Amino acid sequence: MSASKPRLIAEVFEHLNFGGRRGYVIKPIVSTTDIGFQDNISSVKVYKGPGFDASPNYKLILHEHWNFQGRQLVLGPGFYPNIHDMIYNFKDTISSISFGSVLRTSGPEWGTVPLIVECYEHAEFSGRNITVLRDVSHTGSLGLHDSISSVRIIKGPDFPAQGAEVTFFEHVDFEGSKLTIRMEATDRKKEIPNFHYLPQKFNDVVSSIKIEGWSSSAEFTDMVFEDEFIDNSMRPEWRWEDPCQSY
Repeated sequence: MSASKPRLIAEVFEHLNFGGRRGYVIKPIVSTTDIGFQDNISSVKVYKGPGFDASPNYKLILHEHWNFQGRQLVLGPGFYPNIHDMIYNFKDTISSISFGSVLRTSGPEWGTVPLIVECYEHAEFSGRNITVLRDVSHTGSLGLHDSISSVRIIKGPDFPAQGAEVTFFEHVDFEGSKLTIRMEATDRKKEIPNFHYLPQKFNDVVSSIKIEGWSSSAEFTDMVFEDEFIDNSMRPEWRWEDPCQSY
C-alpha cells in the first residue's frame, strides 16, 4: 500500500470513546511502540483513504503480538468506540497493525490529504514517530509534546497545484513562534533531519501543527525556510552531520 495514497486511514485512541492520546496509521506498523502505543489501544476510527476505490475490500487488521502475530481483529471503515467489547476481546493487547483485503466495506471518508507529515522523536528520523494529516492543536494528544526533532514532509494525493505548507508552532492552539515549510508542485518531499541545527532552533518545542493548501501564493507574504532547500534536499550547510561518525 502506497503511503502517498493510503487506502485506509486509521485513528487509534488510548481510551474508550476516542479519548486520551491518539495516533494515525496509514501503513503497516510492526510494533505499536513505534507510534507511542503498547497494548493500550481502546478505540479506533477507520476512514476510507484517497486510494480506497482501488481496493474497496481493504480493512484494518489489529494484531495481538508484534510483527503481525497472534489473534487478529479485522475492522472496515467505521467508528469503534470500545474494541474491548468485540468478539475477540482485544482489551489492551494490540501490538502491531496491518492492512489487507477481506470483504467489500462501506464507511466514512477521510477527505482530502494535501500533505503527509511524518514527525520523529529524535534526529535523523529515529525514535517514536507520528503521522500528521490534519491540523493538530496539541501534539501531546499524539504522544510527542515538545519532543519532535526531525520531520519528513511528503506530497499527498490531494496536493493542490498552487502548493501547500505546513507550519510548526511553539505553543498549543497554533500560538507562539512558528516555523513554516512550503511545498511546491515540483517538490516530492522535504526532509529536516535535525531541528536543533536550524536557525530557528525548533528542537523539542513543537506543540501544534497546521497544514494548509492555498489557491494563490500572493496570500502569503512571510515565507520562512524557503531557501534552505535545493529541489527536494536540504542545503549542505543546514544538514547536520555527526562529527563522530566514521566513513
